[in-house]
Parts: sequence; C-alpha cells; structure tokens
Amino acid sequence: MLDWRADAGPLVTALYQAHGVGLIRLAVVMLGDRPAAEDVVQEAFCGLYRRWDHLDDPGNALRYLRSSVLNGCRSVLRNRGRLRLRLGQEPGRPDSVESAESTALVGEEHRAGLCAGQSRGLRRLDAGRPAGFLSGSQAQPAPVPQYRAAAVQHR
Repeated sequence: MLDWRADAGPLVTALYQAHGVGLIRLAVVMLGDRPAAEDVVQEAFCGLYRRWDHLDDPGNALRYLRSSVLNGCRSVLRNRGRLRLRLGQEPGRPDSVESAESTALVGEEHRAGLCAGQSRGLRRLDAGRPAGFLSGSQAQPAPVPQYRAAAVQHR
C-alpha cells in the first residue's frame, strides 16, 4: 500500500488531470477572465501541494481545491473592487462595457464607411508617406478642409 502522505506529487498531478479543467471553468465563470482564472487554480493546486502533509484524508483534497478556488476568486474580485475605488470608478461596473446596441451601431458605421470607400475607388495609403503627399509632390502640402461656421458646434 502506498503512503499517500509521501506521494504528494503524483496524487496532485492526478487530481489536476481529473479536475483541473472543471476548476478553471468555475473560476472563469466567477471572474470572467481566463488568465486570472488559471492563476487562481494554479495557486490552489500549489497550496494543496504545499499543505499535503497536513491533509487528514486524501478524499478531502478535491473539497480543499474547490474551496481554495472559490476563495481565490473572491479575493481577486475584492482586489479589483478596491482598485476601481482607488481609480474613482464605480465598484460594481467594469471599465469599458459597451451595450450591444452601441456595438452594432459602430459595426454598421464601419461597414458603411468601407462600402463608401470602395464605391469611390479610394486608393490605399502608402505606409511610407503621409496621406497629404499621396497626390502631389513633397513641396505641396495636403489641402486643408474648409468648414462652414454652421458646421461647428459651440458649447
């Protein structure tokens, strides 16, 4: 019979192979960030390996891992909230969440611009020269657009 206290490496590896993906999924659901979720799960497995000799029963290892992952995710979320407070942002809201409607409108504007450019037969810009020098020599700067006074909003 194997002494389970002495064989921490192979047993922790077997636990990772059996349950690692599920624990990462759980952390991704909680955090919404895969790299952070993988870090939390890795820390949970490292903690289990470090404390393996303090474990009473190897059957409790999965329970320990789940608790560690949940506590690690809570810690990451708490730290994110503190950072947002320091930066003056609202604690419960992410920095740059756009509504589905605004994303769709930006996509439509982008497509309309591409279609308009293709219909006018616009040339592709040469990466080596500024846009103002495409049509003339270097001595001729690009024409400055003229705006009507009514086109400019005053606040």
